Amino acid sequence: MSIPLITGTTQNITWTALDVPSNVQILLSRNGGLSWETIISNTPNTGSYAWVVTGPITGQALIQVTGLLYTDPADNSQTDYSNVTSIGDEFSISYPFTINTQPISQGTYTGGALNFVIIVSGGSGSYTYQWQRDGSNIFDASNNSYVISSFNPLTNGGQYAVSTSDGTTTLLSNTVQAGSLTEVLGTSTNMTTINNVPYKSSFVWELDPVTSLPVNVKVVNNF
Repeated sequence: MSIPLITGTTQNITWTALDVPSNVQILLSRNGGLSWETIISNTPNTGSYAWVVTGPITGQALIQVTGLLYTDPADNSQTDYSNVTSIGDEFSISYPFTINTQPISQGTYTGGALNFVIIVSGGSGSYTYQWQRDGSNIFDASNNSYVISSFNPLTNGGQYAVSTSDGTTTLLSNTVQAGSLTEVLGTSTNMTTINNVPYKSSFVWELDPVTSLPVNVKVVNNF
């Protein structure tokens, strides 16, 4: 399958110049030839035209080059060449390769699980991934998600990113952190302490409705 044309890029439409003296029009179908829209209604029959690719996207695009009405300057006679056409092979139009959802920093207790995820779209539609920890590739980490099933700050803590490609363009995600809850959420000198909390418990609290100040959370493991 050919590489899709990307919206917003300039591509040369090329054809073997039609054996007619007239100019040509260039048409685009996004549904395999069921209907057509005009790219340009009148352009010289030179065999090439620079086109800025537009959406919407499709996997059934076709280009048609068609002759036009020709007026002979010698005697002003007219000949209609609209029945002389050339249609190219089917191709795809896609949006640019983009990261839609970036991974986010996460923290957990020792032995807890972390799951970093990236979501991409556009481009060729065929994607590869390579996760990295502290700038080095992680072996066999080639999916759009990376799971740490049992977190250890010494062996799993650090900064994570993922390099992803659609075969033509390579993008690097934001760098995020994996660590203990204290490392990720931060600490404060003005803290309210809740003691003797059961292991792996959870809490719900509300922000001050007047100040809506940021909340810092520190989790301390005392056993």
